[in-house]
Amino acid sequence: MNWHTRILEKQIEYGSQLGDTVLQLARMELKNYSKNVLSVAEYYDQLKKLSVVDGERQPTDVYTDFVNKLDEILVQKNTINKNNIVWIIGGPGSNKSLYVF
Repeated sequence: MNWHTRILEKQIEYGSQLGDTVLQLARMELKNYSKNVLSVAEYYDQLKKLSVVDGERQPTDVYTDFVNKLDEILVQKNTINKNNIVWIIGGPGSNKSLYVF
């Protein structure tokens, strides 16, 4: 799930206003995400093993693209018979948990 950092920051602030998020912890998690996870994503992108879904659109469009990407990955898995791992990553506030099924 690809979101710009400024949008994730707004999502974190919104979540803290609702009481769903502890602001300081979420900011610390975002900093850790930016420092550690993005470099791993870039590595897999260079290997052409990264699928990215733009999260800054209508939720139904994001979900549709997410399902299509996941279907592509699963079809490839069945075709080449490898043990694949699918990681769903996104910064705090990206609502990535909504897309895990």
